[in-house]
Amino acid sequence: MKRVTVLMAVLSITAATAYANADAAPEWVPMEDLRAIEPGSALDFSEVSRSPVRTYGANLCFTATAPEKEDAGETVARLVRSGYSSVRLHHFEWNFFGQEYASPGDARDKFDYLVATAVSNGLSLAADLYASRRAKWEDFGIEDKNGVMAFNDYKGLVQVNGRAMEDWKRHAAEFLLHRNPYTGRTYAEEPALRWLTYLNEGNLIGSFENIRNYSDTPIDTAGRHNSAVWAELTDAAEREMRSFVRSLGCRAPLTDLNNGPYYTCYHPLLAANCDFVDVHYYFDHPERVDEGKGMPPASFKNGSPVDQVRRFFSSLPPARLAGRPFVVTEWNAAGPAPRRGGTQLGFAALAALQGWDGAWRFAWSHRSAQLKDGSFAPAFFDNITDPVNRALEAAVVCLYARGDMPTLEAEVCLVDTPEVYESPRFGGVKGDDVGWTPENALSARISSVPVGGAVPEGAKTVLRADNGGKPAFPADLTPSDAVVFGERFYTVKSEMTCGGFGEDGISFACGPLNVLLSGAEATVWASSLDGRPLRESQHMLIGHVTDAQAEGTRWRDEERSIVDKFGEPGRLLARGGAADIRLEHVAAEDARLRLIPQNWGINYPLNFKTIENTGVSSIPCGSGNPTDFFS
Repeated sequence: MKRVTVLMAVLSITAATAYANADAAPEWVPMEDLRAIEPGSALDFSEVSRSPVRTYGANLCFTATAPEKEDAGETVARLVRSGYSSVRLHHFEWNFFGQEYASPGDARDKFDYLVATAVSNGLSLAADLYASRRAKWEDFGIEDKNGVMAFNDYKGLVQVNGRAMEDWKRHAAEFLLHRNPYTGRTYAEEPALRWLTYLNEGNLIGSFENIRNYSDTPIDTAGRHNSAVWAELTDAAEREMRSFVRSLGCRAPLTDLNNGPYYTCYHPLLAANCDFVDVHYYFDHPERVDEGKGMPPASFKNGSPVDQVRRFFSSLPPARLAGRPFVVTEWNAAGPAPRRGGTQLGFAALAALQGWDGAWRFAWSHRSAQLKDGSFAPAFFDNITDPVNRALEAAVVCLYARGDMPTLEAEVCLVDTPEVYESPRFGGVKGDDVGWTPENALSARISSVPVGGAVPEGAKTVLRADNGGKPAFPADLTPSDAVVFGERFYTVKSEMTCGGFGEDGISFACGPLNVLLSGAEATVWASSLDGRPLRESQHMLIGHVTDAQAEGTRWRDEERSIVDKFGEPGRLLARGGAADIRLEHVAAEDARLRLIPQNWGINYPLNFKTIENTGVSSIPCGSGNPTDFFS
């Protein structure tokens, strides 16, 4: 009988609160803040990084884009071991143009060195030609406003003001024509630069009222939906930016309008001026609480992860344009929201089923100093400091980047009609405007077709009409059972990865995996690591993840919906919780189990029981150990 090696990750971490102080409560257990992945361990997904089925990456921001040269190799090595095949260089302008908060010393040289290191290790690059570089109102002859412009205002001004456009061109040229001394190529020549954005999150919805009076020509919105006016302004700006970038010899694919609302009237712009479509999506993004103050304090809705995933399945698929690559260069489930772990299998499953071309976590790191164990407490977005998101990345990599979840074969296209481009109701392309359901996204790949656009061969078509109702989804398509939604749980199933999220007390089954949760809601999954189906795998990863934050994190309310203060660096706490995991396996009677702690590499023996004559292994986990990793 063959032996089975099972790697089980049990991660139980949460935040201390003013109402339920984690320091004293028995359900909170201290854990070490160890961030490196042991090379060659079960959590080393370097092979996926080198040969991905789909592009999956992470954002580096601010000083993380220009670490000290002695840290660049370790930074890239950790990205590769995480399974990433791409890195998005975000907010890098502070380093490249030597602005405030840049990395100390020659920040541009350190940026070049990191890029060369990433490229030499096979990582592709995504970048923005503007994200947050500082500019002042007076730079553009505007006298009734003073000081540094807000990022959104600069993005809007570029689209209506000639002096701002020339400023954008000058800085874009300085970046693209700069020759990296470590690659010998300019960024315009860099073949690894495969995803380039004119203006990060440049939708005029965020700036229009602040910049409209500084347009070179008067802007008339009378009798028109604002989105239709914005589409005309953005179209002209994109055409000018695209022509300029191409004149510099840069052939990298270009895009724009990567923040919502994703209006249907933007479809012709994306088709004419962009080579791919990019969107951003966050589960329970933190919101500012006290006007005029920073964050925290910040609030979370703390809605059901099941409902959040259902809404994601309903809302985002129509944002894709038929025949164009579709990527999500920013996605995350933000910390320290206590339910962030419950949505992440859902993201990976939908992105794979819909056949999206790339996705990037926002973010892996904002600060180069976060490489060090115990430095910086978990906050909103950085995976490197958040053990919940770091652990769940293994499941996302398997489902999406490795290709465990196959893409749906059928395709349904929403075909735009001219009237929707001026419609107040159908200006948006969100799923709640379309009225389709998660089951529709489980039945076919969904995309939109602009007026006059080509419909892919074999695709079913549905007209998008301004009639106040919803287009009828084709009735002859049957939803896949790859994702199943229950009242307090959902499951994700493929041949090599199965799992799900459930609330406390819930049991669920998917494929060979059967789970009973107690003590805390959790995400549980199993992934084969040897290329065999789960039922036959001799080496697999099994994870049980509850919640995480740092000791001393302070919440304003018992529901933990408003965080007032992040916790202490290096002092993590684990949330209790248990799961009885039963795995149907051909070799269950002769299997063995070893424990791997959270440093992702050291093995300890641990017994588990086989249910006689059933081919089922019962694995108890969450017995008080904050990080149980089994191999």
